[in-house]
Amino acid sequence: MDHRLTLDDGREVTIRTATEGDAFGVLVLIDAVARERVYLLNTEAYWGVEGQREWIRALHRTGGTMLVTEAPEGALVAWADLARTN
Repeated sequence: MDHRLTLDDGREVTIRTATEGDAFGVLVLIDAVARERVYLLNTEAYWGVEGQREWIRALHRTGGTMLVTEAPEGALVAWADLARTN
């Protein structure tokens, strides 16, 4: 289920469920935010592409999901994890 949005500046983005193929793009985003040392506990995305693929699989397997926002040229520009916990 893709959701296309037009931003205030006219750019269009698509919000969709992440796939394992998005692992590298998500890892790049996480690494950029982690290096800011403000918003995430880790200061780098050290788990690698395969670790990110496993996290995406685990989210889907346990009833959670990951959403990504994709720019028209295909670059990922945002992500959000939604995980179930007890």
